[in-house]
Amino acid sequence: MQTGEELDTDDVVVVGTTIQTAPGGGTVTSFEARAVYPPAGINLYEIRDGDAPFTDLTTGVDNGNGNASFSKSGVSDTTPCKVARLAPKLVGNAAVAYDLEIYFDNITGSGGSGTGDTQTITYRRGDVNNDGSVSIKDAMFAAQYIAGNRVLSFIEAVNLACVNHDEVPGDKILGSDDMFIAQYRVGLRDAGFNWTG
Repeated sequence: MQTGEELDTDDVVVVGTTIQTAPGGGTVTSFEARAVYPPAGINLYEIRDGDAPFTDLTTGVDNGNGNASFSKSGVSDTTPCKVARLAPKLVGNAAVAYDLEIYFDNITGSGGSGTGDTQTITYRRGDVNNDGSVSIKDAMFAAQYIAGNRVLSFIEAVNLACVNHDEVPGDKILGSDDMFIAQYRVGLRDAGFNWTG
């Protein structure tokens, strides 16, 4: 199992969750998974469908306790197969890193059943270049992406999109995100990206 950031159909940054191989080989027929995260740093807007046939997932999100679940029965004749897309919202501050852990508690395939490896994704709000801190370089990377001079795979999209929270169900990368990072670095915003002027 692995994850990958992408823009969903409405330009919201999501993390695609993929099952690499079915237990015993063959097709994936069902899965049960959960996400665990510190609610002071991460919330989930929602859990979106994976690729067919993993649509109309059964989901539950409890941001108050920092956990979510998602499952589906279906048959995928190819692996790896993207089974879900999580839309995380980073609510912590730029001074702290937060972990999102994804567990596949049960994967059933035509060759048997088993569990998947735990995937841990570390986020730091505003750390666009993923070097462990939020600096003016992050504002530069963000501006380069927004201008079309840097591709999505060369930035940490969730870290960027969650700087300034959007009103849609999920965060998009906008010009205000890079501006907020630059303002944070010169002391006009606090580590939660709130205006201090």
